[in-house]
Amino acid sequence: TFHFGDTGWLADDSSYALLRKVVGCTSAEICCQQMDLNDVELDPVQPGYEGHVLFISNADENPKFLQHRKTLEHALSKQCTVLVISSSLLTLVSTEHE
Repeated sequence: TFHFGDTGWLADDSSYALLRKVVGCTSAEICCQQMDLNDVELDPVQPGYEGHVLFISNADENPKFLQHRKTLEHALSKQCTVLVISSSLLTLVSTEHE
């Protein structure tokens, strides 16, 4: 999620336009979907790719929407490798090997 304004990542409309241009010029599949961050289920990683990237806005990190980031990261580690990016923290979550 990329929110605009005081609680957002990007300063103005031109920043959003640049982001859309950069993200749109990759060969990777890009999708946006509404998720319950306390119960995230990601699709399997496509062949040829190493994982997912999950963007979390600083508004979404509010306890109203995300109870505990460590719980989210633990749940993701049971699914696949995920790069979790927010305005306050970047985390590489690797799949747990049993």
